[in-house]
Parts: sequence; structure tokens; C-alpha cells
Amino acid sequence: MPTDAERWRFLADHDLTLHTDGGDYLVHWVRASGPGEPPKFYPVSNGRTPEEAIERAIERYNRKHGVIPSSALADSGVVRLPVRG
Repeated sequence: MPTDAERWRFLADHDLTLHTDGGDYLVHWVRASGPGEPPKFYPVSNGRTPEEAIERAIERYNRKHGVIPSSALADSGVVRLPVRG
């Protein structure tokens, strides 16, 4: 489970926005359009709480990019070594 700082850093690093309309929370990506054009919103994840919505976005990113969480590595006994050059 990520900390609050890790959640907000994830949103900032990936240019994502957290939005609510008074109900559920939505994490989305905004693409700016040309002059006079409205921006386009691309939904990434949603949840009942901001933490849930952001964690779903992180899980989706990890699945899409093949990132293995460090907790899974610790449980499996795998040691990740840094690669140089």
C-alpha cells in the first residue's frame, strides 16, 4: 500500500488529475487541444475514495508496463540487482 506522498508523486509524475463531483473520485489525464478548443479528458481509474482511485491507477500502470511491486519481490525471494552501462 503506497503512502500519501507516493500517491501524490505518482499523479504529479504522470501528469494525472484527481477529480470529484461530490460522489466518486476519478483519476484522468488531460490533453490540451488547440486554441479555442476544449481540453480532452481521458479517464484512467475511479474509486469511492481518493486513495482507492489513485491506487487503481498505480495498479493499472504497473500491469501495463510490467512493473513488479517491491512487496511481491520480497515475498518471492527474488533479489533485483542494479544494471550498469
